[in-house]
Amino acid sequence: MSGRVGRWAIAARFMGAVCGAALLLQRHPTWTVQQVKSALASTGDAVHPTGRSGEVSVLRQGGGRIDLERADQPLIFTAPTSLGWGLVGRGFSGTKHLSTSDAGGGSAPWSVSIHTQSVPQGAKLEPLAETLVAGTTLGLRLTVSQQAAAGDGTGFVVLTRGADVRRVAFWFHVEVPRLRLDPHRTLHRPGLYHGNTAGKASRVSSYRYPQRGLAQGVPTRLGGPEQVFRFALRRHVANFGAAIIRRARGVRVSPRLVAGSDENRVVGYTGMPVSLNPYQGFDRAQPIVGAVLPEPGTYELVFDTPTRAKPGAFTFRFWVNDTSPPSIRLLGHTGRIGRPIRVAVRDSGSGVDPRSLQAKVGGRSASSSMDAVRAAPIRTVSAVARPSGASTRAATSAPARHRDGATAHAQWSMTGPPPSQSAPEPIRESRNESVGASSRRVSGFWTAATDTSGPISAAGPAP
Repeated sequence: MSGRVGRWAIAARFMGAVCGAALLLQRHPTWTVQQVKSALASTGDAVHPTGRSGEVSVLRQGGGRIDLERADQPLIFTAPTSLGWGLVGRGFSGTKHLSTSDAGGGSAPWSVSIHTQSVPQGAKLEPLAETLVAGTTLGLRLTVSQQAAAGDGTGFVVLTRGADVRRVAFWFHVEVPRLRLDPHRTLHRPGLYHGNTAGKASRVSSYRYPQRGLAQGVPTRLGGPEQVFRFALRRHVANFGAAIIRRARGVRVSPRLVAGSDENRVVGYTGMPVSLNPYQGFDRAQPIVGAVLPEPGTYELVFDTPTRAKPGAFTFRFWVNDTSPPSIRLLGHTGRIGRPIRVAVRDSGSGVDPRSLQAKVGGRSASSSMDAVRAAPIRTVSAVARPSGASTRAATSAPARHRDGATAHAQWSMTGPPPSQSAPEPIRESRNESVGASSRRVSGFWTAATDTSGPISAAGPAP
């Protein structure tokens, strides 16, 4: 499910749970939040896939579809409302405890069983008692053999008493990491680096968590060869990451950022190659990965090849602790009607995203477009902007090379009616919570550009 339909469907499910909780609290004002949650989750109906038999995974349905009539009389409360062992390795053995309390069902015993939806070969989950009484605690032991297969373990701990059934969802994932088998190159300092996936091994084809691509165009089947770069973070920093700036013709490469040489430990959403900038939209693939406020430790930048895609050479920029906004420099001393206004935007950290360039002319929003984008080690762009209702003409700039950072050249053509001579709109400092990029004023002009860490606001020429 995607787009607005998907978002509305997700919102509807959340609203159903919120309304159900409100009704239960209205009827049972002495219940705690945990007890309301238990009543809703343990009494849910099984969700079945459309047109097929069986039941949807607990990873999608949780406790099931809410049944408010049953939740109003839960008979027994459980805590927690779901059991999760997380990522476990071969040879693991661990016990979780399920506490219970009376919810109107009295002291009659409940039978205990395990209903599995999926369990990897070599993994076993078993209750430490066959029955329980409300007010007691149930132990559940998970054991994983030394030869266990990788995969998810999902299902329910089921409590049964006559016709009454209460369920508690569980999940674990047996991991058998293969990324640590790949050779790696160590990154000692920020800068430009070259890589090549051609001729490398293909040991990893998927990464988690998150496991999905988050945006259209982000590949999730990575069956081609991968190359690994390792970085040891020895102190606390605001961020670090990498941005692919160039690829050989026809080559496809998709980056991931993981911790501990484990493909199952992606550092989160920022470890996926997708834009998370709320000023630019959340649904755009972008070949950049990073970590925000990371803990010191060992991390791997993995450049993988989508299934059946061409491996080959690529270049990426690696940065650490980018907390400074881009610098902006006006190219030329004056701006005249009919001639382009050109500025250079430079960033020595994560770089400049040329697609984010925008401007205001005379205090009014100006439409802008890029004529060309070229990648040297530096990005150079040409852009055209105009006041609303004015005509535009294209202007281009040649690519520039600088050793000390990324630079973007932008040109705004001021054609048509002259801009308003009123004072420019006040500029508020614009910050991103991860690095805090802020606005800059250069030579009487407010210009706009964002680096990968946050936006810089913009307005038109000062009088």
